[in-house]
This record gives sequence, C-alpha cells and structure tokens, in this order.
Amino acid sequence: PDVAKVEVYAKGLRSLLKYIKDKYGNPEIIITENGYGEDLGEQDTSLVVALSDEHRRYYIQSHLLSLHQAVCDDKVNVTGYFLWSLMDTFEWQEGYNARFGLYYVDYKNNLTRHEKLSAQWYSSFLHDGLKGFEDEHDGGLKGFEDDEHDEL
Repeated sequence: PDVAKVEVYAKGLRSLLKYIKDKYGNPEIIITENGYGEDLGEQDTSLVVALSDEHRRYYIQSHLLSLHQAVCDDKVNVTGYFLWSLMDTFEWQEGYNARFGLYYVDYKNNLTRHEKLSAQWYSSFLHDGLKGFEDEHDGGLKGFEDDEHDEL
C-alpha cells in the first residue's frame, strides 16, 4: 500500500481498545507499534521538506489523545505504548522509501541523522505531558471530537 495515502482516524484506536476491553474482560494491552509513514520516493527530497513532517506530528498527537481517552475515560488496561519508529528504517514492503522515523536518516550521506518536527513535538510531549493538547499555537487538536475522518 502507498503509505502516503493512508486515512488517519485516531478515534478508531479508542474504539478498538474499548472493543477489546468489553469482549475479552479488559486484559493488559501493550501497543508495540504505532506510527505514520511518509513515502518520499527515491527522488532527491530537500532536507527541509523531509524534516517538516506535520502529518506525522498530527498522527502521533491524535493517537495519543485517543489512547489517553481510552485509558482515563474508558478505563482500558493499556500498560505500554511504543511509537514506531525512532529513526527511518528499512521497511520490508517499501524498502527505504517509507519513512516512519522521528529522525530522518540520510542514506546517501553516511547515515547522518536529523531531528524532524515530530521528534521535537514528541520530546516536548514526553517532558510536559498533556499540556498543549488544546493549545492551537502548539499544534493542538481543537475540533478533534468532530465525527469527520481526517485525511492527510
């Protein structure tokens, strides 16, 4: 599948977690991979474009909000969450074209790594927690409760 044309519907995560809770008696859940890939192709994409991964930042933020709602409001027993991925990697189906990382890996320049916008946001989230989720100046999610699907 073309990773660049995936519909983002974070509320689906909350719905799935609630379903598992109700169907299986609220077992311990560890989310081992959750992430957003961008297919930059094999063309020479400028570093500025590659680092400005606003779609990934939105994906992560919206999914963490849904996860928070599932745990706090719905009392789903989620005990672990792992974001995919720290840095761009080789993906079996897409090779090096699909980039899931918080850090851009320059495969043509000695594997130099560069921090993306999403890494900056995630670092801030880990430090400050949920503060800023509703702050539009911090890329907040006002209007997140709308029933519309978000397409990127």
